[in-house]
This record gives sequence, C-alpha cells and structure tokens, in this order.
Amino acid sequence: MEVAVGVLSRLRKAGRDIGANVRSGRHIEAYATLVLGVALIVLSVLDVGDDRWLFAGILVGISFLVFHTTLTDTRASIGVELLDRDSFTPFSDLLHNVDELWVYGPTANSILVNVADIRRHILERAGSVRFIVQDPDQVEAVEASKLQLDDNLDFLSSLRISVGTLRRLQAGYPERVRYALLPMNPGFSLLVVNPRRHDGYLVLEMQGFKDDNINDRMHMVLDRQDASRWFTYWTDRFDAMWSAAAEQFPGPDSVKADTQNA
Repeated sequence: MEVAVGVLSRLRKAGRDIGANVRSGRHIEAYATLVLGVALIVLSVLDVGDDRWLFAGILVGISFLVFHTTLTDTRASIGVELLDRDSFTPFSDLLHNVDELWVYGPTANSILVNVADIRRHILERAGSVRFIVQDPDQVEAVEASKLQLDDNLDFLSSLRISVGTLRRLQAGYPERVRYALLPMNPGFSLLVVNPRRHDGYLVLEMQGFKDDNINDRMHMVLDRQDASRWFTYWTDRFDAMWSAAAEQFPGPDSVKADTQNA
C-alpha cells in the first residue's frame, strides 16, 4: 500500500513539474519530440499513412533535437530550476527517502504545519532534522522581519507557535531533533534534503518584500549532482547560521544555551 502511495505521489509531482516546465518554457523541445514520437508510434501500429510520412516525421524530430543543441541554456550549466511555492505541495511528497532535513525560515511555519509528516517519514525511520528560526526575544530583528514580510502574517505569534512546536518535537525525539534561534533574518529561507548524500538537493526561497501572495516567491532548486558548487555554498551558509544561532536543548523550560554550536 505504501509503495502504491509513493508511486502516486511521484506521478502527481511529475505532472506538476511538467505543467510548471510548460508554463515557463523549459524543456519544450523534449515534450514536443515525445508527442511527435508517440504520434508516429500510434500511426505505425495502426498502419495509417505512408511510410514516407513516418520517415519524414522521424527526421523532423531528429533535426529539432540537433538544432536545439546549438542553443545556449544557462539553466543546464548551473543546474538551477526556478519554481514557486505551489510546486512543493503537498509537502509530504518531498519527504520520501529522506534521512536528514535542514530548514531555515524566519518562522518555518510553512514547514512545521507538516510536523506529522516529518515524524512519520523521517523521525520514525531513524532520520534527523535541524531547524533554525528567528529568536522571538530579539525585538529589533522581529520588527524588521514584520516590516519586510507580507501583512497577512502575525509574525511574532507564528514565530512563538513554531518555537513551541519545535520544543515539543524535540522532547519526543531528543536524539534526532535539533533547533536553534537566530538573532536576525538573512532575507531568504532554506530547505536542504539529504545534505550529506549524493542525491541531496536544496530549495532556496527569496523572501522579497511585502509579497501580495506568499506562494509567489521565487524558489531556486539546486541539485547536488548538477550544481555542486552552489549546493556546497548554501549548505555552508546553513552551517554558518547554525554557528551564529543559539541551540536549544531539551529541558523543563527549554532554556537557551549560551554555547555556540557548529
């Protein structure tokens, strides 16, 4: 049953990815060639049309692909996809086969509303998570974030809810959940999936300024295999933020640690 659910989730994700690619003009040549190929196969099986037309269709497809190799595609050279937040829903689709998850967000509430999925797909399978959110006690930084982000969010209330969620999650999985409070907002959010594995990737969200809709924010997806340099750069930035943040440890009052942790 779980395998079937995983297959359906991947099919839904593939459908959303194809839709996003078509809307943004990415990989159009591949989809066009695929459609042409399927059409030629159907005509051939049904024995419809002259063989000369089928041969001409094949030549058109090959010519199109050869022509496209002459075009410069900077996306391929740096291994970056540009998406929006709708491309990552449902969030549970990202959690299959995940051993380790790193997250930074001013409140990370868009991730923490999926805490049940994080438990089921990662923590209950011996995986681990690290979260960084802003420190609610840093009043000036909180006010600056409230000014920057959209007006639809009660930032401080959401941040306190997120800290409470992290505290409870850590209490349930003290060896697998770590979180820290950062005294500022660097202006982006970061999600890293399997940072130590060859198939790792990350999603970098640019926060913009006073977004009309939070789902409109630009998201850059960097794959470790295709964008090794920038994948390493951004995972190093996460480690730098972790070093600058105050890690929280399990305890009756979840008192802040004074020690800086890398």
